[in-house]
Amino acid sequence: MAADDQDDFSSLRDLAARTTELQGDQIRFKLEQFRRQHPPVPDAYTCSVCEDTTWALYTDAKGVRRTRRCECFLNLPTGDRRTWAENVPEDCRGARLANLDVHLGNRHAIGAGQEWLKHERRDLCFIGPVGCGKTYLACALANEAFDRWVLDGIDGVGPFFVRWGFLLQEQMRGIGTDPVFANQANRLLDRARAADPLVLDDIGAADKNSDYGRRSLLTLLDERADKGRRTIVTSNLSMRELAAHYDDRVVSRILGGCGGEVLELSGVDRRLARRVPGTRRKLVNVKSR
Repeated sequence: MAADDQDDFSSLRDLAARTTELQGDQIRFKLEQFRRQHPPVPDAYTCSVCEDTTWALYTDAKGVRRTRRCECFLNLPTGDRRTWAENVPEDCRGARLANLDVHLGNRHAIGAGQEWLKHERRDLCFIGPVGCGKTYLACALANEAFDRWVLDGIDGVGPFFVRWGFLLQEQMRGIGTDPVFANQANRLLDRARAADPLVLDDIGAADKNSDYGRRSLLTLLDERADKGRRTIVTSNLSMRELAAHYDDRVVSRILGGCGGEVLELSGVDRRLARRVPGTRRKLVNVKSR
């Protein structure tokens, strides 16, 4: 047994703080381990069902032990719990399909996102110029998926957002450095591997002509596809540019997960339009770089 699995939690709140990083089977193992080592103390917990972990153990119709969100968590006011996918940028935490500004340049992509939420598509790839709303749409879908993950009590690790440049930078920083940095990098990569879905934002932005970046991206995409985990990819580059940036294998993996369809968005730079009054009327569609 790994040393991490031998942790003796001093309180279930310590465990609850870590469950968002654990797979469903690990959550079950650690809950059952803790309950064997620490018999319940009357009146010690706010909720006697989950013992303040927000995860409740139950046995399904086939006799399999599973976990799901406890009613005490679901009944919390939304202001008292996180309502967005993990690691989503602050300005995207409120993003939902219902509050998107639908126009000709994103209508088809939003429709594909609705199909994706119904599991009619496995992966999505959004491309287009800077500021056209790729990341915001991807975050809206991740937040919608998070809502379903919480309410349905789905086993496993939930939605996660990460910028590809940051993920790659952390991996490179963790090579041959202090064990603390290496551990942080490994935890981030493990989270990206296990997330379902994963928003992999802005690929091709920071690793041009990097063999390490190409191999790392290819490995991550392959591993996620092999395990059937859904991925949303965004990029400012076209498929032709991505093929030149990486190689045909990376593009093949992306297209394979998306059923061969890449969703191109267009429109004004929403960041500039949001910050400068009247800009939306003045800006013309920016072209992809």
